[in-house]
Amino acid sequence: MKSALWALVVLVSIALTLWGLWLTLFLFGYQDALDREMAGHDLILLGAVASAAAATWARLGHHGWPVTLAVAAPALLVGLTDLAAGGSLLPHLGGLVAVPAAFTGLLVGLFGAPGAEFSEAEGNRHV
Repeated sequence: MKSALWALVVLVSIALTLWGLWLTLFLFGYQDALDREMAGHDLILLGAVASAAAATWARLGHHGWPVTLAVAAPALLVGLTDLAAGGSLLPHLGGLVAVPAAFTGLLVGLFGAPGAEFSEAEGNRHV
């Protein structure tokens, strides 16, 4: 049950980050551009908070550092760059790396790395 809730937090983090990135990406002029951009930045911030929460939960849940850092990637690469340079494409470029990394961290956190041995006595995976 805990793994399912953790996976849900990671998926919500990814969804909020992608939705925020979509709203802040302007290729053409929009009539409500300012409202759309502000909502996008808010969603990116919420996605970064969810990503940080999922990374903290992963570390406290005895996942390894690779899973923790992969799940924290949206907060680090998208959230921080959006705060520092929100009007540029840097958060979007960070999203190209962060979203696949978070999804990979989710899969490895749920199913383990290929070739990892599972120890039922300890309840975690060893590579």
